[in-house]
Amino acid sequence: MTLFSAAIDGIDLEIETLDDQFEVAISRHEIPYRDGALLENMGQKARTVNIRCYFWDDGSHLTYNDHIELVKHLKNKALVDLVHPMYGSMSGMIERVSVRADDRELTAEVDITFVEQLRQDLYERENEDVEAAADQAVIDAQDEQMEQLEDEAQDELGAEATEITSQELDPEQDILEQFSGVSQKARAWIKQVDAAVAAFEGALNDVTQPVNSLISTISYGTKLPGRVIGSIARMVDRYVTLYKTATTAPSRFLRNLRSAVDNLISQFAFSPRMKARIRAAVATQGAHAVAQYYATDEKQRQVLRRLEKQKAFG
Repeated sequence: MTLFSAAIDGIDLEIETLDDQFEVAISRHEIPYRDGALLENMGQKARTVNIRCYFWDDGSHLTYNDHIELVKHLKNKALVDLVHPMYGSMSGMIERVSVRADDRELTAEVDITFVEQLRQDLYERENEDVEAAADQAVIDAQDEQMEQLEDEAQDELGAEATEITSQELDPEQDILEQFSGVSQKARAWIKQVDAAVAAFEGALNDVTQPVNSLISTISYGTKLPGRVIGSIARMVDRYVTLYKTATTAPSRFLRNLRSAVDNLISQFAFSPRMKARIRAAVATQGAHAVAQYYATDEKQRQVLRRLEKQKAFG
């Protein structure tokens, strides 16, 4: 027999786990003239945990008198805290206590049935502001992508990369024509970047981005990393605008967004790293759009909650 360490309200125990019950409340909606029933999962019922505590006087275990103190502690007790060896800390009530004691051998077994308390009070859950968290994630992603572009330039061009990535650029001109006196290798790399930016800026350029779009509020600066990452972000933002207005289903929106961007990637000879940046933008900005779906649903849910609390009759 293997004994495990546990505790109830700070009282140390040596227990054997007997059985646990995890029942689910299933609502059965019977439909006339149809076989079977429409089932709805209404959540898990109260979790019941049965344990057996052992006490004996052999100098190395809990003593016979310890079981007496435990039984006294559990009398007329409201909520207790059980630290279970597998489930960790649990709050609940003791439904049943069964004691088998041998006064001559100074041994005792105490069977306890523990019922877990509601894990979180109804209507008191503090919901995280998912939309604000998604906003920050998108902003952080832009900074990370620009830093990665600088690192890539360093890997490709060495010391020459610092001058290229730090030069101020005119947003009205092509990138390539603003660099002179660079090596042939650097010129080829800039040409590839310039072609990619042109593709980004030309994709869905007939779609007007909302004035309150998060991407439109981010400043990317006038240097090459900002020019590249900003053009990717604005392109993905146009795709988000197009497909988000076409459906109210988040899963369908994400499928359409990913499919459209994958189709764009297949049309151009983007480098593997540039493809990774596009997909990173799709992931972060797509998640941000889904967070907005969630925020809208949460506001509607709060309105319904307020209506539910109103009395139906005076």
